[in-house]
Amino acid sequence: MNNPWPLDPALPHLARAVDTPSMMRVFSGLLNRDVVACQIDRVKYRPRQNATVSYALTLLDRRGVRVVQPVATRWCQAGDASRRLARAAQRPAVATQAGPAWSLDAGLDVFVAWAPNDLKLPALATLFDGERLRQNGLSDAVEAIFPTPAQPYWHQTTLVQWAPEHRVCAKVEVTLDDGQRAALFAKADSENVVETTFAVHQALHANSAFLTAVPVTCLGGSGLYWQTALQGQSLAELDRDLSSDEASQVGALMAAFHATEVPSTRTVTLEGMRHQRHEAAQRLRLIDPTWWPTLSALVSELDQHEGCIDNHAMATLHGDLHRGNLMNTAQGLAVIDLDSVRRGPAVMELGSWLADSFYMAHLAQKDPATSLAHGDALLRNYTACGGARTSHKALAWATAQQLLCQRAHRCAVNLKPGRYPLVPRLIQHALAVARCGSAKTNWAVETA
Repeated sequence: MNNPWPLDPALPHLARAVDTPSMMRVFSGLLNRDVVACQIDRVKYRPRQNATVSYALTLLDRRGVRVVQPVATRWCQAGDASRRLARAAQRPAVATQAGPAWSLDAGLDVFVAWAPNDLKLPALATLFDGERLRQNGLSDAVEAIFPTPAQPYWHQTTLVQWAPEHRVCAKVEVTLDDGQRAALFAKADSENVVETTFAVHQALHANSAFLTAVPVTCLGGSGLYWQTALQGQSLAELDRDLSSDEASQVGALMAAFHATEVPSTRTVTLEGMRHQRHEAAQRLRLIDPTWWPTLSALVSELDQHEGCIDNHAMATLHGDLHRGNLMNTAQGLAVIDLDSVRRGPAVMELGSWLADSFYMAHLAQKDPATSLAHGDALLRNYTACGGARTSHKALAWATAQQLLCQRAHRCAVNLKPGRYPLVPRLIQHALAVARCGSAKTNWAVETA
């Protein structure tokens, strides 16, 4: 496929949404002022339905100083953008650096939310209101982390991650009157399950076998929970493959994490995984029907052999474990981003790690077989440290499922540069892995 993004008849302006020079002109028109720079932050594409694209815009304030304005757009069909604007107009609006709270380009059928305005995340506005932030956990967090008597403090908030209408994370840097400093993260989600997430984080932090940030405080009514910021380098920042020793450390961490008991949380089930892969396959089919023969064969293979993990050991899963969520710190290897923790078969997390390793090899245009060496070291130490043993068949099944649902699907709906063209190769690789489950063959075989 030569197209760097999907061609969707229901969303004819999708190509424009990911064209930043074009979007600079759109935003300049909406604001009636120049946009100095425009960078895409994230994309969530729903074929034949809509697309959410968020950007970081650079504007000049009245003094000529550059300021960054986060903005989220919802690309719609059949006039739905106008209906979203009508709903937004009924909500309290928060002042923005750009000026408006909400905007509409009816010709493009696009609705625009200017941060800190968000239809489903009221906590976003709290993060950028200094007094409200102090009343909703910041002062409690400062008191908890500093052993000194109460004293004046100053803070600066930086938006780290904003998944519009879903999740937000901000870094809050605090300076006390006596010069002491600390950095905190404040998090919120649209489902307002922060109290559960905080309790899970506390249980995981209590396990000394691995490191996490310190969970500091949680005020359920505010929608925010607070944790300390870890200092270190994520494994994703390493411009090389993991060494066998590093992979062994990851295996030991995973074994300890999986064995940690946490409060009741979401559970991964066979029925849920079946629904997930069928939904992913149908979405991919809508995006490009030429992928369907391979997708159909893959889903059929996974359906036929899903029983191989039916009685597999249940564990506490991170839910999104990859190199970007592990960090080298001065104290050792730490695990971050605990918002997706759930219970499920341990083999699914092992398969997720292998799927991500294969994906990273494809992205770097390397032989995927290079991923197997560090994968073997990880698996050996995982079981040596008490992790559940698994069969080759179950591990192959889990890896194929995750290649489809986490890697191929995300490449198609997140539209990061260079990812979309990988989709057919990842689907084909998943099918090869699924079919090798009954015999130890080369998982990294390419069928493209």
